[in-house]
Amino acid sequence: MLFTNPISGQNFAKDPAVVRLNGQYFLYHSLPPTPKCKGWSIGIACSKDLERWEIVSQLLPTQPWEENGICAAGAILLDGKVHLFYQTYGNGMLDAICHAVSPDGIHFEKNPENPVFRPEATWCCGRAIDADVCLFEGKLLLTLPLGIMRWGFKKSAAHGQIHTALFPAGIFIHWPHSRCCIPR
Repeated sequence: MLFTNPISGQNFAKDPAVVRLNGQYFLYHSLPPTPKCKGWSIGIACSKDLERWEIVSQLLPTQPWEENGICAAGAILLDGKVHLFYQTYGNGMLDAICHAVSPDGIHFEKNPENPVFRPEATWCCGRAIDADVCLFEGKLLLTLPLGIMRWGFKKSAAHGQIHTALFPAGIFIHWPHSRCCIPR
């Protein structure tokens, strides 16, 4: 599979995630600033064979937490709908994970309670980025690197580790600082 998105003039397709819906593959990728968006956004491409791709849309930052950009979408198909878990961008220690859902893989409805996760623990710098999600033993497994230490924070035992959280699939996710509904 080869794909780059030339829309930004950089032939770019960073942080790819692919799902199959209704006989088509959808590729979600981080897209640098474009004439349509001053910050990062999420490009959407579609293919029937994983070889020939068509750029079909762009998920733009529209919510207050997203004003500097969005990127790095983790995608999963649940009950015939695409769920994206993506990060805000450009907010430093305040970057967080947001959620959006689409019945067709192109038109997304963002969770009105975004962000769905932002760490507030003392062992990390507070920044949540690069989330990925999968089903594991009937639960959603959300993985993200929370131990990234920047901005002069002292190192901790968690520095650089990947952290995970398990959620029962099909119910409202109850997790401190998390508000995300995955419909049955």
